[in-house]
Amino acid sequence: MLQGYEKRGLLTLLSHAGREKKGQSASINKGIKKSKSEYISILDSDDLFAHDKIKKQVTYLQRYPHIGLVYGNGKAIDENSQELYTIHDVEHVENNDPNMLLLDCYFLLPKNSLVRASVYARIGGG
Repeated sequence: MLQGYEKRGLLTLLSHAGREKKGQSASINKGIKKSKSEYISILDSDDLFAHDKIKKQVTYLQRYPHIGLVYGNGKAIDENSQELYTIHDVEHVENNDPNMLLLDCYFLLPKNSLVRASVYARIGGG
């Protein structure tokens, strides 16, 4: 199925040499290094993006060029797409404290974020 998208030039399929399985982190890092996009968002095989997630996040990053990463709320759904819970309450207010992020991992990086490729390049991942 994905090969059809690749044939139409809509995506590029990557694999490790000899199709060796190197794990999720190595695969994500390979994708980041091969990316030619200004923005990077990672979608795991068991996750879905809201239909307007990327559009809203790109719009925000374009409006605020000094911001390197943006994230949004998310929700857990069951196999029938029924909502189980949201990641953050609707009252959640971001305090922009990187220490809290490192201590609590309170948002699901990378799945609900959009990151400028330049951020990954700056830390050696691009």
